[in-house]
Amino acid sequence: MRLAVFALCVIQNATAAPHTMENRFLFIIDTSAAMKSRREGVDTAVTELLQSNMKGEMRNGDTFGVWTYSEKLNTEFPRQVWAGENNGQITGALLQYLHLVPAEKRSRLEKVWPGLQQAVLNSERLTVILIHDGSDPIKGTPFDSDINELQRQYARQFKSSHDPFVTVLSASNHVFFDYSINFPSAITLPHTEDPLQPPVTNTPAPVVATAPPPLKHCRPRLRPGKQPFQFPRLRLSLSRFRPRRQRPLSRTSHRPPFHLIRLRPHHCRNGKKTQRRLPQALQ
Repeated sequence: MRLAVFALCVIQNATAAPHTMENRFLFIIDTSAAMKSRREGVDTAVTELLQSNMKGEMRNGDTFGVWTYSEKLNTEFPRQVWAGENNGQITGALLQYLHLVPAEKRSRLEKVWPGLQQAVLNSERLTVILIHDGSDPIKGTPFDSDINELQRQYARQFKSSHDPFVTVLSASNHVFFDYSINFPSAITLPHTEDPLQPPVTNTPAPVVATAPPPLKHCRPRLRPGKQPFQFPRLRLSLSRFRPRRQRPLSRTSHRPPFHLIRLRPHHCRNGKKTQRRLPQALQ
């Protein structure tokens, strides 16, 4: 590629203090002829990852590189040291570089694996973002069969939507330990970064409030010849709370009402049935 194109890709490395362990990221982008219709998806994936600081996993001092491949592997894009204040400049320069790379010839992913295996051995932590069309099988990871099966299963869906496969491979201690297959607009990255340390300040440490000791029960001191004061005992009369006696019911109150009295037939001496006469008190 011409020197003028290469000059557009060079970005001045920002001076950032590196932290405990460097976290490296590597874009591997397929630039074959099959990716012409998926260029928009490539831009979406790259922009989303860089604008979000690799989903919060890339901090100042971390590095990332970009490899492109079709029939040959191209590693001419310089490695970048990440700085949050230059986010927009780095993203724009990378997109401009990708637009200048022609999409031609066929994809040959096997050309990438020797260099990738060497990069894994030289990095304590490495996250690989492989953006490709899914036609080439993955070889060299513990998850080859699972990834290849998912690529065959969803190949038609990705092709119809003109989206590239975004396969994320995470390596730690020179071994791949996790992977994910994503759409360009929804990418998940495994957590590899160390937790943030609390900022160093001159403010004193907060004082932790402690509970006061329990009070001890002290007996009153008595003078000789005197008795301690005793509260008088109060007797509460419960007579007002007792239920009153009920008065005995009168005789007439035991009688049921008139409409509840059942009249029985009365047999007269002449053999005719008549109604029993009511007592005079109830008539």
